[in-house]
Amino acid sequence: MQKKQRTQEKLRQEEAFHDLYENWLQPVYRYFYGQVGNQEDAEDLTSQVFLAACQSFGRYREQGKAAAWLFKIARNKLRDHWRKKIPSIVAFDEIHEISEGDEMGKALEAHDVLAVYLRDLTAENRELLGLRYSAKLNYQTIGNILGKSEEAIRKAHSRLLARLAERMEKDENKF
Repeated sequence: MQKKQRTQEKLRQEEAFHDLYENWLQPVYRYFYGQVGNQEDAEDLTSQVFLAACQSFGRYREQGKAAAWLFKIARNKLRDHWRKKIPSIVAFDEIHEISEGDEMGKALEAHDVLAVYLRDLTAENRELLGLRYSAKLNYQTIGNILGKSEEAIRKAHSRLLARLAERMEKDENKF
């Protein structure tokens, strides 16, 4: 009888992990892609997160905070990744030859301008934007990940966007 119960428990855990994987694979991948800027590293880091999650899933106790648990693992994997890498800036410093009437050129120019703004942010602010827009997480989940209240995250996000908008407006007026 105990063997049957253990087998059923193992099947429940496998199903639960499968659901976790299906629900969070894309947000974790988008978070990494937004942070590292290339598919290969983003895929590698994503697989590392789910491998670590699988290995420790038996100790995880579902409390409605699966995203926080996974993204804490993700943050640790990202820190490890950056420790191993030689500091470099993701292809933001490329110079594009563009013509004024070229739509692709305008898009590349806008990308480069935005890249400069993002590069100048602190790591914490880049992470906040990555969790919000790349991983598409809500304020409460981001708060759980970062160990802050939902309201603190909401205010930090709002202030960050206001500072970016102000800087962009100032720079626009220069030209």
